[in-house]
Amino acid sequence: MRRRAVEFKFPLIVIRSERMLRPLEKLGRTRVMGPLSVLSLIAMPVLAGAATYFLLISLMAILTRPEVQQAQREAGPASFLLLPGINPYLPVIYGWLGIFVALMVHEGAHGIIARRFGYTVKSTGLILFLGIPIGAFVETEDSEIRQGRLKEVLKILSAGPTSNAVVAIASLVALVAIASSVTVSLPLVIESVMEGGPASAAGLRPNDQINSVNGVPVNGVLQLSNAFASIGIGGKVELGVIRDGNFLTLSLTLADIGGGRPGIGVLIREADFHLLAAEVLERYRRITTSNPLAFFAPPTFNVVVYPFSEGEVCFVTTDSVERCRTISSLFTHPILGSSYTAVSNALYWLWFVNINVAIFNALPIYPLDGGQALRKSLSTLLRGGEKSTLVASITTAVSIFFISMLLTIIFLPYVLVS
Repeated sequence: MRRRAVEFKFPLIVIRSERMLRPLEKLGRTRVMGPLSVLSLIAMPVLAGAATYFLLISLMAILTRPEVQQAQREAGPASFLLLPGINPYLPVIYGWLGIFVALMVHEGAHGIIARRFGYTVKSTGLILFLGIPIGAFVETEDSEIRQGRLKEVLKILSAGPTSNAVVAIASLVALVAIASSVTVSLPLVIESVMEGGPASAAGLRPNDQINSVNGVPVNGVLQLSNAFASIGIGGKVELGVIRDGNFLTLSLTLADIGGGRPGIGVLIREADFHLLAAEVLERYRRITTSNPLAFFAPPTFNVVVYPFSEGEVCFVTTDSVERCRTISSLFTHPILGSSYTAVSNALYWLWFVNINVAIFNALPIYPLDGGQALRKSLSTLLRGGEKSTLVASITTAVSIFFISMLLTIIFLPYVLVS
């Protein structure tokens, strides 16, 4: 019986089509899909191992660290749901983008590898939530999957999580490349000039903008201080300055401005924001090389401060006026300009959603991909048939174990309230 092309199951709308079957067929026959399907066989257990590891360390943290328990209680159980608008840390627009891409990639990979091995794909389709695309699906013939060869079925099942992992890693690499190239966007504008200092003697004025030191562009207080430190007290500098739209070059001799630090005797406007920007960049570049697991902490969680974060920070100026800026407004990108914020956020949430979908689906919980792979492997190994009692019992026991671990992580903090 032919199923309807459009089904309404409020609030969901399911749209089926056979138009994508031919592209799936063509993609399945390409040479690159052979090595990728083999890669997926290796990637699936790795992802399952990573998922198990994260569950174990999360459980240990909740059992032994009261601050983690408190943080989880404050976040609430909804923080474990990968649903924008329900999860308090998952932004609506970027979250739906990540979910849509993740499901399209996941289901598309299943369909492509299924067609590569000649398995039936009945239809493909989209799922809409109140008219908003939230995912995709590929309908295969269940009987063929149950009766198919072990290696082929495992490649089909592992293709989804593996493709999500590939998209996640590619997004993270692009994110690091973009966010690591940003520079401080705040101009080095002079707020005031110290009387009797080198700046005053050279004729620098308030509202002048420092542009370069000895011909080298500078765009932050820390970079300016480092440039002066490399020259030293008594050293000569050529300072590039923008005044009323005109570029000037002024010669100065660095003096001791306190504590043995060489300088010119000026106060930079919004210096606190400059120093914060330098600190954010330093911390961000440090985690990319020494602690990449920190990227599992989303920018909305306020654990890791990302240069593209929309979080706001405020400082009180010398004239007792509070000034506030978002973290992202402190930076710019040499190519993307201020639009780097939107690009970086999109890449981050593509990474975050796809890696979570990959890891979760690799868990040996039936009927997730990992659970189906476990059942198929046991069925072949024990030669008892797909519905043998022993296979079903082992699959159910393993599924219950991992589900229990997940539920414990979610609800244990509320039991441990002292």
